[in-house]
Amino acid sequence: MLLRSLPLVILAFVFSVPAALAAPTLDRGEVHESVRSEQWDEVISMLTASLETNPYYGEDWYLLGLAHSGLNDCQTAIPLFSRAIALGANSNTRGMRNAHVEAARCAADQGDLDGAVEHLAIAQARYKFDDFGSLVDDSRFAALLKHPGYRQLTASRDWSGVDRVEGWSADLDYFIDLMERRHPDPFHTVEEADWYAAIAMLREHIPGLSDLEVVLGFMRIAAMIGDGHTLVYPPFAGPLAFHLTPIWPYVFGDEWRILAAAPEFSRLVGARMVDIEGVPMAEAAERIAAPLPRDNDMTPKWTTALALQFAEISQTIFGAEDACCLTIGVELASGERRNVKLTGGAIDRNPMSAWAPAHWPGLRPDHAVSWLKNFDALHWYEEIDDLNAIYAQINQIRDGDEQSLEEFGHELRQRMTEGTYRHLILDLRHNNGGNGYLNWPFVRELVRTQALDRPDSLFVITGRRTFSAAMLLSSMLESHTDAIFVGEPTGSRPQFYGEDTGFQLPYSGLMGSISSRRFQNRFISDDERPWIAPDIVAELEFDDLREGRDPALLAIRRYLESRQEY
Repeated sequence: MLLRSLPLVILAFVFSVPAALAAPTLDRGEVHESVRSEQWDEVISMLTASLETNPYYGEDWYLLGLAHSGLNDCQTAIPLFSRAIALGANSNTRGMRNAHVEAARCAADQGDLDGAVEHLAIAQARYKFDDFGSLVDDSRFAALLKHPGYRQLTASRDWSGVDRVEGWSADLDYFIDLMERRHPDPFHTVEEADWYAAIAMLREHIPGLSDLEVVLGFMRIAAMIGDGHTLVYPPFAGPLAFHLTPIWPYVFGDEWRILAAAPEFSRLVGARMVDIEGVPMAEAAERIAAPLPRDNDMTPKWTTALALQFAEISQTIFGAEDACCLTIGVELASGERRNVKLTGGAIDRNPMSAWAPAHWPGLRPDHAVSWLKNFDALHWYEEIDDLNAIYAQINQIRDGDEQSLEEFGHELRQRMTEGTYRHLILDLRHNNGGNGYLNWPFVRELVRTQALDRPDSLFVITGRRTFSAAMLLSSMLESHTDAIFVGEPTGSRPQFYGEDTGFQLPYSGLMGSISSRRFQNRFISDDERPWIAPDIVAELEFDDLREGRDPALLAIRRYLESRQEY
């Protein structure tokens, strides 16, 4: 019987396969245009036919669910959204966020309020959803707004007149809950019992602490998680707002110097910092670094300099009586030692910038060396003819208004191809991140550059600020090219927990971020290096800055000279 039926099976197969193969490829551009114009019947027609032959795209299931939801058929839409979520929606944060929010919308419409809360909780914790205000005017969510789970999720209550102890305690509860739901592994560094013990201690002491001290407490318990993207920011606005001191500090090895200062403190430029509030500088720097986020031991070299710009560290870190002023002991160029009281002012500059405000006196020379010339540009390059090299700097992983990062990479490839350039020097020292999705199109342009397909052709300069998306770029360059790394170790790890996934505490308004992803950059999970180490160490020294030298470029020059590689 089996042999008799076999021809019929084969015949059925022969006739069915061409029909599948003949099915037209879905024009997703046309689908998206129909979605934008809310032509839901067209969307359903196109996607239903396509999914019969290719049921593997999560985005198609999401859009089909969206179309049924648009026609008020949530009963049909719910399993479609579930399928989309199981298949990863359209493979990015926004796609998964939208899928969960739309699933919540339909769950609420069908009376499944617990299910709606669950979807919104996932969208909030893992996929950056924080626009709960957009749900208020949607009639489908009307019943959900009074649901206790929704109110807990959004901490929606009237905080005016709330006792400060109750308010801070509510913030603590909100922070704990969000940490547990958002971070992929909150106890990858700290012991769980130790973290909860620190929370219990903070909660117990809130009545006797000033608000500034409570802020510091939140910063400490966030920093205990042990990664560079999990932190509570110093408050920049409102009644708790911190104030900026008029100095721009930097650490060379273990020596802290003031590289620039507001005009009225110009005498401090170049001074060595001896102590803070009487505490010797080495110990003071350790105290300041304790409540700050870090991925490795390079991160605090950058973030401690940021924290030193805030006057409030005098009280929160060192117990000074007045939070408005920071008293530092300095040694001037003349050798004279003196104490200087720095009064904090309004936040009128970006302390995250690579350098002090342009009008401040400082050590950056007027004929600034390349790495300090255009630090506020997203990306730029210049030729170094006597090295047969192009020097390119990427200061943020972002697209510019006039040129994308991919287009910048393409321009570099063209210049390397058209000219006689044998080397590309890529400087990431100022780059503390951006949009990591932009990295691969840029790297692909470099990989396609024939002039770079040989040893000693690509140099990558890294440092303490090479962080987040810039760390991802460094790892891609390490994996896909023969790059020689120069400078300092990177400010992050090849594997790290990251993503700037922001939050705002409901009572105090404090803002921060909790890492929501684990980045693994060399295909395997056992790369435990704390950083990408430089192949050629070239650390900036105080005299280099004062005399206008770039140790990284000098080191590359010496390297090429030794190999006669001009």
